[in-house]
Amino acid sequence: MHSSTNFKSTVRPILFLGLLLLATLAGGWLTNTNSAQAEITKGQTRKAFLSGSERSEQVLREIAQILKTMDGRLARLEKLAARPAP
Repeated sequence: MHSSTNFKSTVRPILFLGLLLLATLAGGWLTNTNSAQAEITKGQTRKAFLSGSERSEQVLREIAQILKTMDGRLARLEKLAARPAP
């Protein structure tokens, strides 16, 4: 009787660990998915890929700003030239 109790006390923990290992493997196998998750972000529009009218508008705005600066400088030069010499 003592030997059967010893056998049961040895087999039960081994059987429990085996079942636990089997449950862990089965759970990992069942939850394994072959899919990937990704976030889609919208990138910035590159200047090289702007259409002709969009590029033209930006260039014309830059030219207009340069012309305004030049006009202001020319107006100051004209005022200096219009002053009488001392």
